[in-house]
Amino acid sequence: MPIKPSLIVDKELVLKPLNLDCLEDMIEAFYEGPESAFAAAPWLEIERDVKPQFVEFLLEVLPLTDIGEIFHWQINERSSGNFVGLIGLDKVTQTAIGYWNMGFWIRPKMQRKKVVSRSIDCILDWLKENRDFRIVEMTVSIENVASRNTVKSAIKRWKLDEFNFHETFLSIRNKPVKHETYLFDLRSD
Repeated sequence: MPIKPSLIVDKELVLKPLNLDCLEDMIEAFYEGPESAFAAAPWLEIERDVKPQFVEFLLEVLPLTDIGEIFHWQINERSSGNFVGLIGLDKVTQTAIGYWNMGFWIRPKMQRKKVVSRSIDCILDWLKENRDFRIVEMTVSIENVASRNTVKSAIKRWKLDEFNFHETFLSIRNKPVKHETYLFDLRSD
């Protein structure tokens, strides 16, 4: 599979490999709506300055992205190059059968424009094109209604069973939070 691919989502969006250059864009997007970032990135500590946390995140994921162990992209508008959000595949799964975990975060002013839905489909298509038929998990908090609806919409588009999910409890800021893990089995159509 190609390492650090750029993916064209459609005429409006492109997925560019994550790099250090997007740090300031991430910080700007965070301050647009911190609650959105905290919901999407439960590893963010509320009481700490966000900039060093984003630096730590980038320094942790970029070496793994550089060797194709995980894939993280920044979502950008094709025409302007403006930063829209992040989407990625890592191996922090919740089930024994999942191989990839997909997560995403969209800046508030770009929400409700189907950015995530289009990006999810692009990545799943890319995995299939590269014959990576392993199972992709998407784990969402039941409290995060928007993300949950986005994942359920993807489940329907991919003709999978929206009622086939695993319930898990993840510790978010030292509190157990109920999550649902949906499985995208790329072997089936």
